[in-house]
Amino acid sequence: MFLKHFKLDQDPFGVAPDPSFFYLGPEHAEALASLYYVFSQRRGCGLVLGEAGLGKTVTLRYLRALIRNQAHVVVLSGPMKGTELLRAVAAGLGISGVGSAAYEQRRAIEEVLLARSVRKRRTVLFIDNAEQLSMPALQTLQDICALENSKAKLIDVLMGGNQALLTTLQSPALERLSQRIEVTRRIVPLDGKRTAEYLAHRTQRAGAKQDLFTENAAHLVAAAALGVPRKINALAHASLVCAWSRGADVVNDTIVREVLGSLQVPALNPAEDLHPNTGALVPSHV
Repeated sequence: MFLKHFKLDQDPFGVAPDPSFFYLGPEHAEALASLYYVFSQRRGCGLVLGEAGLGKTVTLRYLRALIRNQAHVVVLSGPMKGTELLRAVAAGLGISGVGSAAYEQRRAIEEVLLARSVRKRRTVLFIDNAEQLSMPALQTLQDICALENSKAKLIDVLMGGNQALLTTLQSPALERLSQRIEVTRRIVPLDGKRTAEYLAHRTQRAGAKQDLFTENAAHLVAAAALGVPRKINALAHASLVCAWSRGADVVNDTIVREVLGSLQVPALNPAEDLHPNTGALVPSHV
């Protein structure tokens, strides 16, 4: 199909957040570096914020791949209640045979973490979709984040969430947790320039030897997808398929507009154009 037509080894715009396609743009690079700082300096807790589809999950997965040989990693994702989070952390640490009471599980977790710290072994808890954790789960996480010995934190916690999580963290009941978040970084939508880089990066990783999207097409994709990578992927994939069906070697803005029409995405105003540097919509007469 279109992969052979464009001489691609694999689909550059798959639906799964594949770390091998991770685009290290400025915002994602800053988020990744900040979370790695929390881990490397044993600062306790870090948070990357962003709305759905902006790349929080793939950022966390990329970092996990970077540190997988340096620490024992436990991976969780919301939604989750307090007792569920405790059991999940215990299971991730290989703990079994303890009582069902919360205090017994917390004590078992602390003992394992203390034993690991004596052997100089690191433990990192990754939590994706943290905004879906219940208040009891966040309070349980607050207790886990507080575990430490006389020298350092016993566990690092790296989270991804959206604005709702930040609002929840303002609750007085979570004051200890919010105080322990050493670093918070926000991922924002890609502009036209970054979208062009993103499209080129993913297609090259998939084996392309040339740019498969014209500059105008990339800016149009950015505007139509509102700079959200997940939406960019869907539109870019559909555009490649459309270009293949037309026998075209590259995706131009005409093809993208055709796809937008077939997907019933609201068309851009014909009296508007795209700024060549930012990808922002501007009146065509400017």
